[in-house]
Amino acid sequence: LLQAYPKLEHLRVNGVRGFGALKSKTLRSLVLQSSLSRGGAQRVAKAQLPALEHLELWLGTDDYGGDVQIKDLAPILSGKLFPKLRYLGLRNSMIADEVAAAVASAPVVERIETLDLSGGTLTDEGGLALVASASIAKLKKLDLHYNFMTAKAKKKLKALKIRQLDTS
Repeated sequence: LLQAYPKLEHLRVNGVRGFGALKSKTLRSLVLQSSLSRGGAQRVAKAQLPALEHLELWLGTDDYGGDVQIKDLAPILSGKLFPKLRYLGLRNSMIADEVAAAVASAPVVERIETLDLSGGTLTDEGGLALVASASIAKLKKLDLHYNFMTAKAKKKLKALKIRQLDTS
């Protein structure tokens, strides 16, 4: 698709199982809404998308091929891969607590405005890892809706005074 439509700015794919190299000078938004495989995460980590502002990966479950590990996300979390990135969504994850802990200390958080970890298995463990991060408190928006956190953890997140916080 990226070769066929070289001026494409937004690409949202639902149910993707395999895909080739991601290379585009114009793509600003990429959403891969499926259980992302390790190979898929590695292809995203090798992507050449200098204009990318919005990256949303649905990590899913291993029952549906979502076998991503934290180390597969390291190039994305480094903050070096997509210089214009403002929104990072690592959604629908069975390893949401691990993802939250990794993101909490990741350099990419210094650049983005919105972090979306919604729709996964996030518990107090992951929520409190976010609370402990000074970088998380600087976000404009933190989306953690559909989670498994207790009211106590949600209260601590609200104390960060992030402009837009969704812990419902």
